[in-house]
Amino acid sequence: QRKEAIALFLAEKETVRALKIELISQTASTYYNLLFLQSQLKEIDSIKDLMTNSVSLLENQYQYGDATSIAMKQAKDQVLEMDRLINELEQNIKNQEIYLSSLQGLYPNSYDFKSELKDYTFGFNQHSSLPLAQLQNRPDIKAVELQLQAANERVGISKAAFYPTVSLSAQGGLNSVTAGDLFQIPASLFGNLAGNTLGSFSVSSK
Repeated sequence: QRKEAIALFLAEKETVRALKIELISQTASTYYNLLFLQSQLKEIDSIKDLMTNSVSLLENQYQYGDATSIAMKQAKDQVLEMDRLINELEQNIKNQEIYLSSLQGLYPNSYDFKSELKDYTFGFNQHSSLPLAQLQNRPDIKAVELQLQAANERVGISKAAFYPTVSLSAQGGLNSVTAGDLFQIPASLFGNLAGNTLGSFSVSSK
């Protein structure tokens, strides 16, 4: 039972460590998602400015007969599409900011990062598999291993329950029918010794 309790305690510690690692991973992932969305928003804003200038030029050309109404309408539709993408990106950014705040235990907040996604370089692991020693360091695998160890200890506890147990109890005192013989030893002495496996017997003397 002591070994089982120790294994379960260590398994809970590994579970807490796994939760911490997952929290760090989710925070980092949300941070990079925010950087990616913000970079996309800047690019689409610049594209929208160019399209808006193109619409102004087409309107001037249309007044002088150098552009058709179809071309001008298509240019305006593209600007509206950029507005739709900008609204969608802003909503996604707001959702990611709320999620990042919740991961930090804070109220929803907006984030203005000084760094951009292009400032980071990401390396890729080219190994198709991980060594067994590194795999054993994963807290989730370690927790399952300790839970299996605790289950094995419970099997030992169940086996031990099949074996007989011996417990002895004894009691003694003074007893007499008449008060005058109450303190006459050993006349009023009685005793009792009992065992739950080997039976019970008593020894009394009056």
